Amino acid sequence: MTKGTFAEWFCLKDGRENFRIDPVRDQDLMFGNAEWKNQIERYLDRALLLKRPVRLVWWGQYGIGKTHRIRYTIHLIARRSLAFYPVEVVARDLQDKSGFELLHYYLVNNLDINRIRPHVEKYLLKLRLGQPGPVPLEEISASQDVINAFRIVGSENPNLVNVAWRFLCGQNIKGETQLANVTKPQLDSSLDFASVLQVLATVVEVETSTQLIYFIDQVEALSKITNRNAEARWTETLRAALDIANLSMVMGLGAERQEGIPTIMLQPEIIRRFTQGNYVQMAAFEKPEAEQFVLDLIGALIDPARRDRLAAQEDFAKKFPGYEPKYYPFNRSAFEVFCRYFADQPNIGKPSEILEKMDFVTSEAYFADRYIIDKGYLAGLGISA
Repeated sequence: MTKGTFAEWFCLKDGRENFRIDPVRDQDLMFGNAEWKNQIERYLDRALLLKRPVRLVWWGQYGIGKTHRIRYTIHLIARRSLAFYPVEVVARDLQDKSGFELLHYYLVNNLDINRIRPHVEKYLLKLRLGQPGPVPLEEISASQDVINAFRIVGSENPNLVNVAWRFLCGQNIKGETQLANVTKPQLDSSLDFASVLQVLATVVEVETSTQLIYFIDQVEALSKITNRNAEARWTETLRAALDIANLSMVMGLGAERQEGIPTIMLQPEIIRRFTQGNYVQMAAFEKPEAEQFVLDLIGALIDPARRDRLAAQEDFAKKFPGYEPKYYPFNRSAFEVFCRYFADQPNIGKPSEILEKMDFVTSEAYFADRYIIDKGYLAGLGISA
């Protein structure tokens, strides 16, 4: 009789090969303290109730689960049909003198021209027909170039549309300015960048009855911007974007301590717009959080019917003192030791470390033909508390 796969040995659900979770595949799952889920829902509900934008910075050490929290929130918006229009962005490719255009490109381009263009077309048509709802572009943007480029995006010539869209994305269209009906080849001021975002937010609001909400991950990349002039321009532009009343912004930021947060994000004018209380630290797990995380993990990944059949077949209750189904593949005391191991060491009290150790411990148990992990076995693997 063959031993079977790792998934079969530990009674994993169909489609599961190990104890890993993935921010994309498992975006519907949020493990750990249930209060985190409540806080996320409350942030969103409060913004909708008060008709105010969401302003949040989630920060914490690397591997604490910021990306997963962002993906979960996007999933939550879809599941509850909340009146938000989520767009996910990753801050990348920044250097010491990088300008805001590097982030702006993703803020605009990730909206997807094929999705946003029909909304722009309808918005402009309503303006031409004098229908109620849309605000004239001149009342939204002080940049005539931005206004003209949006009018091109709402036109019927695909060649002109692509050039105008590249301009609005912050790219250089040198030699093609006439096609986009603009006077300069590239956006170059905080006014320009904020104007583009404000028009997009207004179009989304009018045409979809939702609020544009950006989820910007890996914001720690802003630490690479060390040039004083570049830093000042970033601060000015981010401040202008945060002043847009119908644009929400949630940021994920990796930092071991508060002093590791990028200087730009700690400028007084930026803190004032997010507000101090909306810089939310995702702290290392204490023992209750670690225990709940592991319980949620095994509860989500293990098939209880398969586990119970195996337990009956192998007589777990008799062979393994302290066996309780909810702690499988640990017995109770081993479960407590495993969780305390992370809680006692703040530098590893986070999801990435727990998942790594979970795979290590269970794979070693598989190699050893062990169904249940006890304290002695954990100690042999260097895990004790």
